[in-house]
Amino acid sequence: MTLLQRNQKALQFILKYSLIGKILEALRHLIVTTRYSGKCRSSMVESGALLELVKLMVSCNRSEPHKEILQLTLEVINNLAQDPNTAEKVISTEYLMRAVLQLMCIYVSTGPLVFQTACTAFHSFAAHDRILELLCNEDGFIEELSCLKEKAVRNYMMAQKAKSKKAKTLFIVQESICSLMECFPSSSE
Repeated sequence: MTLLQRNQKALQFILKYSLIGKILEALRHLIVTTRYSGKCRSSMVESGALLELVKLMVSCNRSEPHKEILQLTLEVINNLAQDPNTAEKVISTEYLMRAVLQLMCIYVSTGPLVFQTACTAFHSFAAHDRILELLCNEDGFIEELSCLKEKAVRNYMMAQKAKSKKAKTLFIVQESICSLMECFPSSSE
């Protein structure tokens, strides 16, 4: 089976099944195919599959299996964002950027892997000058990132003060958002 066939079959699984195990398996296939094949990345953005990934992300709740679905979906988006040929189409997908930013807001305290994967996706977007400009011009985007940074720093300080075991994890979350903020010229304070 070629990577393109594997990619198409995985997309069909995501659209067809509601079983979490099947969706996770399909997402793992999409991660592999979008990592190694430009043709698969192009196929995904041309077919409208990104909108289906957005719908999948929005339909998830905060359970552990759904966190894994979110993390894997964000990894697929990250693979697409790293390719200059697909990155601009990814960012222009309706609701995608808002959905990823909303996930960051939800999981800043409770889902460090989801949060970090979302930060990584935004890092990949910010690596392209045109997309960085679009993000900076997105209404309220920089302000929301600043609020996330403040919340991450506050959570880390509280955990450190309480000598919580979560302090190390929250430190990593804080570092992820601080590193992301450095990508944006208007965010320097």
